Amino acid sequence: MFLRDAHQVLVVDDQTILRAGVRTVLERTGEYHVLAEASSLGEAEVRLGTLPDTTRILVSDIQLRREWAFDLIRAARRRERPLDVVVLTECLTGWNLRCALQAGARGFLPKDTAGGSLVDALRCVQDGGVYLHPRFGITAVDAVRSQGSAERLVSEERMLTLLAGGLRDRDMSRVTGRPRGAINREISLLRRRLGVSSRAAAVTVALRRGMLA
Repeated sequence: MFLRDAHQVLVVDDQTILRAGVRTVLERTGEYHVLAEASSLGEAEVRLGTLPDTTRILVSDIQLRREWAFDLIRAARRRERPLDVVVLTECLTGWNLRCALQAGARGFLPKDTAGGSLVDALRCVQDGGVYLHPRFGITAVDAVRSQGSAERLVSEERMLTLLAGGLRDRDMSRVTGRPRGAINREISLLRRRLGVSSRAAAVTVALRRGMLA
């Protein structure tokens, strides 16, 4: 049973059981009411566009059916009354953590977390804080260690986009105006940072981590 003035929540996840569990945990407190649910990003975008201004919180996975939820998080934060965003996920990495933070998420928990931790996270972000579950501590360290300059991140994204397009070194040299040797060295460094041995694997990892749209 929730109170009449309970905080309204949108829950987004492709697992029916998880959405039901989140609803049970939150509404049991009396502080929260799950006003709407969505099982895909497309459905979530529709729900987000029709929610009343009284909605306060988005609880969402960071990836649904191989699609990243960063745009959904941004849309939630751009509302006239921005939603506080808490991420429940099994696939958080240093890169995804940075992307989600940049998009506006402020709470991060594993999906199998205890219900009390979820409630604590919601209360924390509503008070203006950032909540990071202890299990994601190493992820946060990785995010800090791997965070380069904005210029490097832009360069990597462009290089990955060109690789995904199937361009060869000479084509990338022509597009970027850089020598082929420099292109080859940058790709080698990028592969090393991603921990892969081939260009195709670099693109695959980049897609999985949300580094490419």
